[in-house]
Amino acid sequence: MFDDTAKWPTDSQVLGQCLGPATGAENEMCQWVLKANGKVVPRRTVRPLLPEEFYQEVEQKKRDPI
Repeated sequence: MFDDTAKWPTDSQVLGQCLGPATGAENEMCQWVLKANGKVVPRRTVRPLLPEEFYQEVEQKKRDPI
């Protein structure tokens, strides 16, 4: 998911969990995404984790529940 509040040149990609189609929000391609802070936001630009990201220890720690 891309964060709209991030300013260039910082990385605007943040980890989130896709919850499914966001009917009634923005357009038909929108997805509801759960952010790390617990807020659910509609997003059109999302991508899955790449295989190398999925197995990185840093990324695994981000996905572990606190």
